[in-house]
Amino acid sequence: MTINFPFSKLGIVMGDPIYVPREARAEEFQRYQKQVEAAINDVTARAYALAGADMTRSTPLGHPARDGQSQSYYDQWN
Repeated sequence: MTINFPFSKLGIVMGDPIYVPREARAEEFQRYQKQVEAAINDVTARAYALAGADMTRSTPLGHPARDGQSQSYYDQWN
């Protein structure tokens, strides 16, 4: 999460929708989870680029992965 200062430049990006079928099995959820995570990482990087911001300045270093969250999200900026 970032806290934006008044009058700061923002970048807002939306990705394509990702639909998970209701009848998806448990083993399929990992694939969808990775797809959603990659999409979130992509739009986040694009938003930072639009704002001209340095993503490494607002990304926690050495932050442990939480349940359901991949360490690769944080590792990509270290």
